[in-house]
Amino acid sequence: MAVARGIDVLLGPRIVRLVVTIPSASATSNRVSSPGGQPPFETVLQSLELGPFAIADGGARSLVAGSPPVVDEREAWLGAAAGLPPVAEIAARQVTAFGMLLSPGEEPVSVEVRRLAPGSAPIKTGVNILTVEPDQRRAIVAWPAIGSVFHDGAFHVAASWTSGGAEQTASWAVEVQASIPPSPLNAPLDAMSRWIGVLDQPVNHAREPIVFIPDATASSDECSPSTTITGSDSLLGIVVPPQIRVGRVRMVPLDVIRSADIAIRYAPDAIPRLTVVALPPGGLPVRDYDLFLTLDSPSGETRIAQRVCVTDG
Repeated sequence: MAVARGIDVLLGPRIVRLVVTIPSASATSNRVSSPGGQPPFETVLQSLELGPFAIADGGARSLVAGSPPVVDEREAWLGAAAGLPPVAEIAARQVTAFGMLLSPGEEPVSVEVRRLAPGSAPIKTGVNILTVEPDQRRAIVAWPAIGSVFHDGAFHVAASWTSGGAEQTASWAVEVQASIPPSPLNAPLDAMSRWIGVLDQPVNHAREPIVFIPDATASSDECSPSTTITGSDSLLGIVVPPQIRVGRVRMVPLDVIRSADIAIRYAPDAIPRLTVVALPPGGLPVRDYDLFLTLDSPSGETRIAQRVCVTDG
């Protein structure tokens, strides 16, 4: 008896579904590589209990509660205050997948993810169907086809499968909450006390982790020699000219398959012209990154990209 396996692949502007039929006697492995460079799904699911789960921060976590699910944004935010069932909650820096782990012999059919809040909308996902060794449990996993992570908010997840020839369904609601440990209270103050004296010195002889933006249209795909960022730095400064204000900051690693935004926090105009960016705990891996900045100036809003290089010091 042959078994069909399918996966959705993003090719340019189109999503193409690839289906492979594998004979039951084939020695071909069921192992499916997970997206985004994270550990294989089969590995992180081995010690998990049956039922719904999330892949978060490189590991798998069972989802408790959330069923029957709330049905819209209003119910998601009212929750227990309105006598509604509580949603499952997961606090993590990055949630990269939702899924269902089934007993041996049960066959996954489909899984769908829809955002409930903020704003209700379906989410395009890739889907993996796989076997978890050594007990031959089956799993179906949905991961974002665009953006790599499920951002903070409430989601509705629905899965279907067959058991003994009969189709089964389950759905649940889950809230993804940001989990970014705070930096020491005095760290930004210490940094600003050092940086305030070099705001007008873009040559940056002090070798501080500061990015100088010369004007509101100055994108660059090369790392500035005046910016020194090491893997141990916990804060980054962005300096802009007078009358320009930083509105939004994104940081994305280069040369990473399905790269996701780095989890950062930032304070625009912590002092005039200076935005302070809190980097992830433990610093950044040594590689190149792009800073995407939205800038407000008297001439209007502009968006630029600035390459930054993180070194080992």
